Amino acid sequence: MRGLHPILAPLIQTFLEEILFEQKSTLFDPALVARLTDSDVGEHFRAVFVPLIRSRTTTTEERLTVEPPKSLNAWKPFQVTLSERRPALEAVKTLFNLVTCNRELEVAVAKFCDRAPDVAAFAKNAGSQCLRVDYLANGDRLAFYTPDFFVRTIDGHYYLVETKGREDRDVPYDSLDAPKTDQQQTNLGSENCLIDFYKQFLNN
Repeated sequence: MRGLHPILAPLIQTFLEEILFEQKSTLFDPALVARLTDSDVGEHFRAVFVPLIRSRTTTTEERLTVEPPKSLNAWKPFQVTLSERRPALEAVKTLFNLVTCNRELEVAVAKFCDRAPDVAAFAKNAGSQCLRVDYLANGDRLAFYTPDFFVRTIDGHYYLVETKGREDRDVPYDSLDAPKTDQQQTNLGSENCLIDFYKQFLNN
């Protein structure tokens, strides 16, 4: 992200002075400065520049194998801290001596896996050797996701199980669909100007 200021500064100035609002102005206009504090302007600004910057700074590369696959049987023992919210259960089908859980929902899942007739084995994905999946949160921020359980069924299928049941939706930043109320829509520029602005940025 270094060295972007000489590129972004004039584009931002042009966007604020000539494109964002119907009436052209300058950065030294008190009315424009006051308008920049409104939430709809900030949303519109982010909707335009976040995807533009992301498109020029994010690269896609082929994922390479860092090390050969490792069986859970080869995991080294690890310690956990037990508490009321983080109990540990004994189970017959787990690969380890205990199943560490995070709150009651994981306890229920562990008990279910241990009783389910179609589950051959399961284990908690925990400790320093746990599987972590990298992804782009909201499409632009590198983050890591840690599934809760490994499950192997009697028919030879393997599953990564997440117990939270929460869906994180990546909201696309589309400047043409930026939310605006009737009052907030006042003096915002046209869609054609934004399209031309996209082309200008991508061609730099």
